[in-house]
Amino acid sequence: MSGEGEASQVNFWLGRLGTARKMPPPQERTEDQEASLVTWLITLDTDEPEKKLYYGLSLVHLRDLPSHKAKRLIPETGHELLLIPLEGTEQSNPDDASTWHALEPVAQLQIADLTDEQATLLSSAIASACVEGQLPIPKPGEFLKWGPYVQQLIQEQSQGQIEVKRIDLGSI
Repeated sequence: MSGEGEASQVNFWLGRLGTARKMPPPQERTEDQEASLVTWLITLDTDEPEKKLYYGLSLVHLRDLPSHKAKRLIPETGHELLLIPLEGTEQSNPDDASTWHALEPVAQLQIADLTDEQATLLSSAIASACVEGQLPIPKPGEFLKWGPYVQQLIQEQSQGQIEVKRIDLGSI
């Protein structure tokens, strides 16, 4: 796994299975994008050299905005991770989210008790773990299997250990 700088400042991860790249924020945000904190483009290699799998890992805050109320599953939830399968075309540009087409289903995982900075660091660690093969991309309906991994990272952050590193996933 390689990345440069502080984990919260890393823009690119190179792993055994592919790459994760932090996408730049759009030039102009729509109301729907106001809650977005960071989006990672995860590119995974497959057994077929010409074929790759693409995912967007997006982190949003769940604070109410003037245009709409946040949709929390649990009242104290502060952030949500979205894992979005993507379809790429020849025109798809890693620096422009609008050139990618979202597929279904989108997996959601809500997280409580983190600051925006901690949640951003968590998203970086998850993106890194995906491309290293430490954290398998879940099948539809299995996103909650990431729960123990996410809990372990949050616990380490609360103890001041916030560097991205390999983590034993146990039964995941």
